[in-house]
Formats: sequence, C-alpha cells, structure tokens
Amino acid sequence: LSVADQQRQHLSSAVLITPRSDHLTMLSGHFVFPLHLDVPVPSADRWRTLPALLPVMRKYFVSLVTNPALLSERQLNDLAELKKSLDSSQDAHLIDLECPLGNSSSSPSDRLCYAAEDRLRMGRQSLFTILFPELPFFQQLFYESLATGSVPVICSHRAPFPFARLIDWRLATVRILPDRFPELHFILRAIPSADLIELKRKGRFFFEHFLADTKVVVDAILSAMRVLLQLPGGEQPEPETVPLYNSNSSSTFPSFVSTFIKPPYDDEYLGPIELPLESPSYVHNFTALSLVRICC
Repeated sequence: LSVADQQRQHLSSAVLITPRSDHLTMLSGHFVFPLHLDVPVPSADRWRTLPALLPVMRKYFVSLVTNPALLSERQLNDLAELKKSLDSSQDAHLIDLECPLGNSSSSPSDRLCYAAEDRLRMGRQSLFTILFPELPFFQQLFYESLATGSVPVICSHRAPFPFARLIDWRLATVRILPDRFPELHFILRAIPSADLIELKRKGRFFFEHFLADTKVVVDAILSAMRVLLQLPGGEQPEPETVPLYNSNSSSTFPSFVSTFIKPPYDDEYLGPIELPLESPSYVHNFTALSLVRICC
C-alpha cells in the first residue's frame, strides 16, 4: 500500500498486518495520518451479522461521537448550527461530543469512544455517519460505518481511503468541503431514497469484497498489486452446464420449460392511447457527479 510521501521511502512507511488489535499501523516514526484498523478474522457466518440495508430510513438521521478537544473551534460552531437545524426540522440525531479520551498509554482500541459493540449498535441505527479525516482512528470509524450499512459523510475531499487508486469511493460516500458544512443538513435531506439505496449498496459491495476480514484484505492487496504491475490473473475454471436437450431432441426438463411460441400478430396490438404525463422532476442535484461514472 502506497502511504509514503515519496515512493523511495517504502520501507520506512510500510503497512504492517498483524493479529493484534491495531492490525494496520505505519512503521515510520512520522505519521501522516492514523492507520489503525481492526479487521476481524474470516468467518463463514459473517454475513449473518451484517445489518439489512432496507428500510432506508433509520432511527437517527445522522450520528457523530467524538471528543470536543479533538475538534477546532470552527468545527464546534458548525456542529452547533447543525444540531439547531436538526432540532428545528425534528430529525432525530445522535451527536455526542462528551466522549472521554482514553489514556494515551493504553492500547489503540481502548482509546476509541465507547466499546466496539456500542459503536456498531449506533451505526446500525444511523442513516449517515459524520467523519472528520483529521481525527484519530478515521480509518477504523470508516470501516465500522461501512460494516453497519451507514453512509459515511466525509468532511473533506482529501481523505485517505483504502485502495483509493482502485476504488471510486464517491459511489459509496458523501463528501463535502468544510466550507460547505453549514449546508450539510440541506444536502443530506435533498438526496432521494433511490440514491441512498445505491450508496448503501455500493458501500456493502466494497466492504464485502475489500475490507470484510483479513482474508478479504489480503486478497484485495494481492489483486491491487497484480493490477498495478499489470500481471494477468489465474485461469478461472469454467463451470459445466447441463444441456437442455439430449441427443433425441427431447428436453430433460419438460415440466419446467415451455416451448410455446407467441404468435407474432399479438405484438401489433399497442392498446389504447395513454394520457399525457408530466416529466418527473430532477432530484439528483447533489449526487449526479458522484453516483454516475464518467468514462472516456
């Protein structure tokens, strides 16, 4: 993973994957950004623990749990205005700025707000999760947001994402500049339900194929190296298909396959003329540039 400022510093800024609680950490003494990520071990029943993506709306519209000592004065003022806007519109929210900071001598997982079970429970009840990339454990909170099916709201356009060179994270996140944070409530409210479902669906797809557990992460790293080095992948076995008809031209599934051919003249009947309908209003003002992939 390329996390160094210069490509020649790959040894001093490498990523270490260990079975400890801080699975991903930078070996360099100079930290560009925190890279602590607690990835669980592979489990065949992990899909049972993933929350359902529907219904779209959840108990809390947005959630944010952090300590005010980690935020700037401007961010605190913006959050205060956001809470006023949420209260005025009666949107339920979970904005907790009274999270105590853990002891710096403790393990990295102990310095996070609340226990992992409590954070996952909050994520399952939240539609959006506000994340500040400059805060500690941004990667861990981003991982938990995807695991719980909550849409991450990144207050920056320069946030470090995992596999950012291969994954278009605009398809699964909402990113907003800090200067437009006062408009956050209005922007999130303007996203239609269809786009919310697509954001959550893409987030679940990226999570299951790139970040779900240690085996998925290792496979994703090897695939990323293969793509960057332009190495062809292994040959995939072709599945064997069961022929529908045998040598006697008789179907092996007569009770399930219908050979009835619809007469062609039925297609010429177009039915009665429908009444004119108004065109639907365009509602993708804030997601048109992120959910639509532009190819050249």
